[in-house]
Amino acid sequence: MYSKKISRTHSFKKYNSRITKKNKNTKTNKKNNNTLNNKTHTYLIKQEFLEDKIPLTDTKKIQLFEKEFEQRGNWEKYTDSKDNKPIDFLYMDGKYLVDKSLWKYNKVLSSSVDMATDNHSISDKYKLIENLRKTNINRKHLLDQTFINLYDIYKNPSKLGSYKYLFNKYKVLIFKPIHGIKGQDMETFDDFNNFKKFVNKLISRMEHKLKNFNQQEYNKMGIEKKYKTYNIEWVLQEYIINPLLFKERKFHMRGYFVYYRPEKGPKEGYILNNMTLFTAKDPYKTSDVGNKDIHDTHYKNTMVGVSFYNDISDMIGPENTTLVMNQIVHIFKNVLKVINAKCFKDSNNCFQIFGFDAMITDDFNVKIIETNYMPGSPRIEVLQNIMKEIVDPLFKTHKSFISHPNQRNDSYHFIKL
Repeated sequence: MYSKKISRTHSFKKYNSRITKKNKNTKTNKKNNNTLNNKTHTYLIKQEFLEDKIPLTDTKKIQLFEKEFEQRGNWEKYTDSKDNKPIDFLYMDGKYLVDKSLWKYNKVLSSSVDMATDNHSISDKYKLIENLRKTNINRKHLLDQTFINLYDIYKNPSKLGSYKYLFNKYKVLIFKPIHGIKGQDMETFDDFNNFKKFVNKLISRMEHKLKNFNQQEYNKMGIEKKYKTYNIEWVLQEYIINPLLFKERKFHMRGYFVYYRPEKGPKEGYILNNMTLFTAKDPYKTSDVGNKDIHDTHYKNTMVGVSFYNDISDMIGPENTTLVMNQIVHIFKNVLKVINAKCFKDSNNCFQIFGFDAMITDDFNVKIIETNYMPGSPRIEVLQNIMKEIVDPLFKTHKSFISHPNQRNDSYHFIKL
């Protein structure tokens, strides 16, 4: 009896020993995982939600974005403190890109680059095309265009007549403010006299400002102030008269180009492998060019939830889908050559999300229209891929998270340029 008690006691101690050892190992593993994740980093999100019809642009997106940080386990929200500690990652979009109250923070990574350091090389509608002409881009992707300064015409009205030849060269031309957004003030013309009346009306409306115009003061203004105060810089551009149609409607593609300027190493560029479509309200026809329901493809009139890979790809087939995507990659490899913007002084590393607009002609040729540095809150897939391609390598996120198949959606991914 006694010997059996000893045996049971010994067995119980042995069992307890195994449990204790297992618990110690579990704690050690947790400690090792925390060590692998390095220190805890801080993030601050300042996001603007636009009332548009882009998929996943809604008030839930900030929660989806915050979940990306929560899943990684080594991030926490930044809270203001008296010692004014730097933020590891400050993300801004929309109006927050020009919010001066955010300039006080020092950042390891910021979602804003100083566009003035390369003279707005790709965000200026006119300069984008002209700068791309200096690269080895295939010229078929570029539209013919002419720069027009309304102040010059105000001083010399006869200069307006020098643009008449363009209406003989092209059937239709589009006239748009270089610093405008969301298609505001844009007009389409197929007759020089109508164009002339429109320009004279613009000048008449701002004549009181142009009388006291000071070129030196204007040059010191930021582009947003230039547009809101004067709006004198315009571009007269070739109009695409043979667009590829979706359900008989004209459309343009809104894609995303991300420019990354690391503290160490060369600049990088990425594009999302899918584009949202903005369609016109009514079926397309070449006549009645002043009818915005036919020719305007901005978000107010668009069909809901239409995209390149989900809709256009099925329509044009795999071969033409590859052709179109290869052209977009070619275009943005050259866009990356053009841009050389640097970080603001308060950021060690920085990136900028550009919304780009492009069109496909009925012979499957891609035309670049513009790149917009304030596209509002982008698709959630853009933010998820920024975390994967930029944030994780910079902050040494644990490899087990990066490689985990359930932690991300690879159907929408970045193409590195």
